[in-house]
Amino acid sequence: MLSVHLILLNVSFQYEQALWMICINFAFILTAVLLSLLQYSTKSHEDLIRRYDDLRKKHYELDETNKRLVEFTHQVEATAQSGERERIARQLHDDIGHRLIRVKMMMEAAIHIMPTNYPKGMNMIVQIRDQLSGSMDDMRNTVKRMRPATSLKDEYSIDRLLEEIGRETGIHTTLTTEGVPFLLYPSSQIVLYKNAKEAITNALRHGKATAVEVILTFGVREVSMSVSNTGEITQSTTNMNSRQQGMGLSGMQERVKLVGGWIDIQWDYPFTIVTTLPVYKKNEVL
Repeated sequence: MLSVHLILLNVSFQYEQALWMICINFAFILTAVLLSLLQYSTKSHEDLIRRYDDLRKKHYELDETNKRLVEFTHQVEATAQSGERERIARQLHDDIGHRLIRVKMMMEAAIHIMPTNYPKGMNMIVQIRDQLSGSMDDMRNTVKRMRPATSLKDEYSIDRLLEEIGRETGIHTTLTTEGVPFLLYPSSQIVLYKNAKEAITNALRHGKATAVEVILTFGVREVSMSVSNTGEITQSTTNMNSRQQGMGLSGMQERVKLVGGWIDIQWDYPFTIVTTLPVYKKNEVL
């Protein structure tokens, strides 16, 4: 169109002087360039407005994602607290409840034995005292675990867990950190804490371990936790199903699957359970 207009303009003024023709052509070309720049500026302004609208939309989406993440964190905390309450209820029923029933039966037996066999009756009284002392310790530890922590980091701190277990049981505990530590999502922190607690409890209850070592490895794409103990591995635990049922591995695996991780078990001495969880960056979608 510019070429057609330029040709028609030159035809219309073909009888004018050469200087006039040059001025007319220059003015036409200058006007065309200015109009092109104006059109380009208008398009750039519209594109800038569109980009601003897209950025504002992304900002709203990010804010909504943050809100959903906070809600998810609260749900994870509520689920963890509910699971902890159920575990405490089972412990009260299975451990302390059964122990008190046994103490009651031993007390009734001692009442009948004391008049005829005083030494044996006194021996049973001493056993009853020891049973009650153990029940009191279990009850004290259970109440202590029910107390709310000041923050999620304090409540699910593996360092604090090892310190408490070492102080209460007398075993040697070690925590080693490899890589560059970074802040974990609450769901990952809870899973690691509960798996460490379950692994250590099983090591004390079934393997009679005297030392526990926990190694936390922070990588670029994943974080892993290995829990090793010096407990015994007997021949009676060769069945995989009985191992899982006796050591509570099924519960650990269920927790890990919820956050997309996995568990590796090393049955050779020292017995080690490795929990590996994926690491999500801020710009990745959960």
